[in-house]
Amino acid sequence: MEGRRVLRDVHGHRGDRATRRRGAEAGPRPHRRDPQPRRSGAIVRRDRGARRTDADGCQIEAGRQRVLHEERLGVRRPAQQVRRARRADVPAARRLTRRGSEGRAHRAGDGDTARARVEDAGRAARSRRQLPQDVARAARLARAAPAVGAVLRRRRLADSGVDRRRAAAVLPRARLARRHRARGRLAHAAPLACRARRWKRCARSTDTRLGELLGQEYVKRTFPPEAKARAVAIVENLIAEFRQRIQGTAWMSDPTKREALAKLDAFGRKIGYPDQWLDYSKLTIVADDYFTNARAADRWSWRRDWAKVNKPTVRTEWGMTPPTVNAYANSSLNEIVFPAGILQPPFFDPNADDAVNYGAMGAVIGHEMSHLFDDQGRKYDKAGNLRDWWTKEDADRYVAQADRIVKQFDAYTVVDTATHVNGKLTLGENLGDFGGLTVAYYALQHALGNKPRTPIDGFTPEQRFFLGWAQVWRELMRPEFARFLVSSNPHSPGEWRVNGPLSMMPEFQAAWGCKEGDPMVRKAEGRAKIW
Repeated sequence: MEGRRVLRDVHGHRGDRATRRRGAEAGPRPHRRDPQPRRSGAIVRRDRGARRTDADGCQIEAGRQRVLHEERLGVRRPAQQVRRARRADVPAARRLTRRGSEGRAHRAGDGDTARARVEDAGRAARSRRQLPQDVARAARLARAAPAVGAVLRRRRLADSGVDRRRAAAVLPRARLARRHRARGRLAHAAPLACRARRWKRCARSTDTRLGELLGQEYVKRTFPPEAKARAVAIVENLIAEFRQRIQGTAWMSDPTKREALAKLDAFGRKIGYPDQWLDYSKLTIVADDYFTNARAADRWSWRRDWAKVNKPTVRTEWGMTPPTVNAYANSSLNEIVFPAGILQPPFFDPNADDAVNYGAMGAVIGHEMSHLFDDQGRKYDKAGNLRDWWTKEDADRYVAQADRIVKQFDAYTVVDTATHVNGKLTLGENLGDFGGLTVAYYALQHALGNKPRTPIDGFTPEQRFFLGWAQVWRELMRPEFARFLVSSNPHSPGEWRVNGPLSMMPEFQAAWGCKEGDPMVRKAEGRAKIW
């Protein structure tokens, strides 16, 4: 009863959802004035943003602000069965429509969906108007949070939907098949066609549930302290160069430059692995029971998350595990995160010279840094608060430069002349590539100083820098998949991630002796200059 009362205080009289049946089991709900059950054919359920399913029915995970796109990583999520919309849902749908998307909190790494349209770059970040009922509900949530936590801690975790859903995903294939035949549907587990091979499922499960424990062994084998020290040194040089880029940029006004420099001073960087690992001492793992281990790890993670309620944000936590081959920028914490998994060849090689590492890893780090200062990063100040620190004049000048890049990439084709890159869809990532290359190139020049430019394998340091960038984005895919990525991926295809920004750089043309009129030389009036 106590749990129902607490949840009713938060959600209202119909908020104790645990006591009601859902989906197909619940059946149609009768209308208040008409006892005959009916469903409204006029209500159409709209798919939530960025939820897509492939040919096997697997739901493709929504994007994040990452270096690599999920389609390239093969990240998939099981499709879930949901109930149809009812008449009672109309008021809630109207409330959601009225609220819009501007009031949603920015989570770590959630910005790698399609970047804002060019004209949106000139708009100030606006929060939705706060309504009295919103204030009242927020107050109820704040008062009820400790009580809700106490109720849930006393409740058996095995009864929660989260535990049942995750438990279904670790069942053996034969058990899943019997479950599917018995229930006629598989609400919380992936279709059998979507299930990866056993060793992949085990590796993925271990990384998901014991990421930092696995990461300690991964780091010990692949990322020694010397490699981390060298990577950190490159990052510090990039930050110093980015400071000079901000001070010398033409489109920023002086007040905006001061805000940008203050944000850069507060800039956080997480490289390789955490300075302090998670403590797994309270988690019991046995050697012969995978199902029990998975549930124990889920419970441990659940309790750990609930222990954070009503406490300050833990800024030392990582949103990716050390073995992950990816990276992200987090605007709400004003930081970038580069796990040890991506600090491997071809992105980073401790045995390679600085020119190659700056061209590969250095440019990628510069790419993520630039996201914190672009048309999306402008919405967050140095503390990660939602506040626009650009002026309207700054935004107008930025849009004028960005529009050139949109037109440039709109002209690029993939597979055939009928399939074009979407310049607006890929704008944010193209700007990140261009800015990252510019910052990394001049950071390399300052790192080399007056040292002799000794050729290696017949290539100068400047040429090796650009070769390092090109090697990172080598790829080979089927034409059908290439067309699919062009329509959905906010990153340009690898060919144009290389040739696009390099054709705008006089530094590239000087390094390789390109002349006016060559394919890799754009006319001066068509070049953009951001950093």
